[in-house]
Amino acid sequence: MPISSEEMDEVADGLFVRPVKNAGDEALIREHSIVIIVSLIHSEPDGRFSSDLPVENIPMIDGPRNEQQRFD
Repeated sequence: MPISSEEMDEVADGLFVRPVKNAGDEALIREHSIVIIVSLIHSEPDGRFSSDLPVENIPMIDGPRNEQQRFD
């Protein structure tokens, strides 16, 4: 069953979306067995992610300024 809260939303089975300010919440990461973080923010985060997990950085700008080929 998908979850939704102020901290995180499950948008598909096992795929969670959450604000960068909550990305280092170790208890929530363990509770949902998260194994990788995909970062879609424009700039490098300043150490807010769990140090144990791999992070895939895909810098994006909010809104229509992203290049179409990033979605193809």
